[in-house]
This record gives sequence, structure tokens and C-alpha cells, in this order.
Amino acid sequence: MDNEKKLCKHCGVELRTPSAAFCWNCGEKIPQEKTCPSCGKDLPAAVNFCMYCGTALSGNTTEEKLQADMLQRDPIKSVPTESANNTTGEIQLEDREDKQQSVIAALDENDNEIPNKEKEKKRSHKKLAVGIAAAVLVLVLGLLTFLHKSTDQDTANSTDLEQGEMISDNKQQERVSTNGQISQPKDLVDIYEDDNCLIQYYKFEFDSGRANMLFRVKNKTDRVLTFQSDCISINGESIEDTIMSDDVSPNSNGTISMRIENYEEEYFDFSHISKLSGNFRIIDFDDDNFHNGDNSYTIEYMDIEIPGAGTPSAEGAAGENIYSDYNVDIAFLHVEDNGDDTDVVFRVKNKTQNVLTIQCAALCINGESASDIIASENIAPNSTGNISISCEFNKEFVDLNDISSINGKLRIIDFDNDYFYNGEQSYEVSFER
Repeated sequence: MDNEKKLCKHCGVELRTPSAAFCWNCGEKIPQEKTCPSCGKDLPAAVNFCMYCGTALSGNTTEEKLQADMLQRDPIKSVPTESANNTTGEIQLEDREDKQQSVIAALDENDNEIPNKEKEKKRSHKKLAVGIAAAVLVLVLGLLTFLHKSTDQDTANSTDLEQGEMISDNKQQERVSTNGQISQPKDLVDIYEDDNCLIQYYKFEFDSGRANMLFRVKNKTDRVLTFQSDCISINGESIEDTIMSDDVSPNSNGTISMRIENYEEEYFDFSHISKLSGNFRIIDFDDDNFHNGDNSYTIEYMDIEIPGAGTPSAEGAAGENIYSDYNVDIAFLHVEDNGDDTDVVFRVKNKTQNVLTIQCAALCINGESASDIIASENIAPNSTGNISISCEFNKEFVDLNDISSINGKLRIIDFDNDYFYNGEQSYEVSFER
């Protein structure tokens, strides 16, 4: 066949080289052919099997490629290759058909593996999603548990605080009269009266563990008056830690409230209030000439008897006397160690008819001087009350649990009397124990 002339199918000229890929005359591509090794027929170059006898043509055929690919994927599923002894290239038609069916089955199985891989991939994604969801759920549950515990703790703390505030109420309720009521005056009790106002004692009440003293006020002026107080004495026991600043409209009556924030329970019996002392500051913020060229003035009341109150039962510690003159008696009570700070508590009896303010200039315990001293507390007229001096000690050099000596200086002040002591409103006293 190599000696036969080969013509260009496009222009018809004889090709000079039978194996040429392009025509030398027109340049068209020459279709390549191959010869079947079994029957000798000429075949197109692209075929892998003889169209006349079915013989597999030499070269890397599709079947061989499939067999090689299958062998790489799974040698067990691979299709057997032709025997090396078949040198003539003759294969029975039945063997070829079986082999083709094996190849088709292998291809089908290979196609089935693709969805399986996709399914495995989806399963992996689902497992990952489930794991993430589980982790998020655990975190949410942990957060909710933490918030629940915090809420329970806050509730417990709030309950403890409420119970602590109720202790004072309960202790005072134990002192009330047999009918379960706090003794109250049947009528209003006059405290003070001038051209501007009338002040009367109304009643006493507990509110959220705190004590409130209620007064009725008649404002006789055509201006708003404000009423404040520095301290009050109940049954001769002075209380400084009070809150009061209430307004009364012009030419009208109103109720003003004095809230007692802190008090020593052992010294008070609120169920039987028999005597009141203290002061009021009366203010007209809109008139600088309200009283003697000022917008305010202070009035003091002393030993106002409350009828029908009975006899108070509270009695506190008297302390150890460390100083006395015609204005005050001062006794040392105790020391409270609060960690960084220390409170030194004294008991003071005010013998005057005015409010006295007690301050501390110096303090020494067991020969060790105190620093950062803070003290300025009021004692109501003709009353006795506790004062607390806050200070700091170097506790490496002093044992506050074993006090052998205490000394210092106190300043006694009457801010409403410029001639309280030798033409001054204050004087200092030294004490030693």
C-alpha cells in the first residue's frame, strides 16, 4: 500500500509523500489513516478498533487507558489485559465483547463512586455542622448557668441586706407596748413658734429599717420656707446622722420629715419617746434680709416633753470618764479596728442649752500618735451622744486590742454663740487616761 499513489481529496493532485500531513498544492490537511493489522483494511487515524473485523488497533487505545486508570484506582476491579502470548493480535469476538462489557461496567461503577464521594462529603459537612452547633449550645448553656448563679447571688446579697436592715426594725419592735403599737402623742406637741412659723411634733415611724421623725409646720409668711436640722435628741440621747431639708409653701401647713440614718440601738427605745431636744434651721433662699440681714436663722429646742409616752427602757454603756467641765462630760468607750482605718468612740454629755460641735485636734494611744484624724460631730442641747473619731495608726507599733493609755485634745464649739467661752465660740480641752 505504500507504493500506491495517494491523492489530495481537496484538489486531486498526487501527494509526493504518502505520509504528508498537508497538501503541497492547496495546503489542506490530509486525513491520516492507519491499517488494520488483522484484515489489512485502511482505516481513519482516529479509530481504535477495526471497522471490518473489530480488531483492537495498536497504540494507547481508550480501552487500554481505561484499564490503566482502573488499575490505579483498584487493582482488584481492573480488567485483565491481553495475554503476552497473543503476538498475532487476534482476539475472539466473544472475548472482546466480554472485555467491552467489563469496561462499561467498570465505568458505571466509577460513575457510581462519584455520588458516593459527594454523599461522604455531605456527611462530613453535616458532622461538622452538628459539632459546631453542639459547641455553641454548650457555650450558651454555660453562659445561662453563670447568669443564673450571678442572679441568685445578687438576690441572696439583696436578701441579706434587706434582712440586715430589718434587724433594727425587729429589735425596736420588741420594745413596743403590749398592744403592738409605738406610743404616739394624742395631740400635736408644740416645739417652737415665732412670727414666721409654728413647728410641732407629729409622730415617729419606721420606714425600711430607718427611723423618721415627723413634724407639722405652719408657714406664716408669703414666701417658701425651707427647714433643715443638724441633730436631734430623743429621750436625752443625741443623734447627729440625720437628713432633713423640706419646703413649706407660703401661708400654708405641711409635714416635714427628719430621717435618722444611723443610731446606736442600745441607747434608744423608739417605742416610748418622752423627750425631744435639737435644732432647726429656717431658711428663705429668696430673701437675704429674711432675719437680721441673713437669709436664715437657727432655733434650738430643749427637753420638750411628749405626754403619754411612758418610760424608755434603753440604757447604753456610760464609758470611762476622761474629762469634765461645766459645759460637757466626756467618757472613753472603745476602739473599732476597721482594717486601714480606726474609729475611737467617745461619749459626750452636753450640759448647755445649745448644740455643741466636738472636733479632735490630736489623739494618741499607747504612746503612738494617730494620723489622718477626722472628727466633727454635733450633740443636741442637754443631751448625751456618741462621737466617733476616724484616724489611722501604724499597727506595727501599737496593739489596739490592749489599750493601756489614751490622750489627746478635743475642740468644743458653739457655732451660734460667739461668746461661748471667754469671748470665743470654741475652746480646746486636753484629756488623758
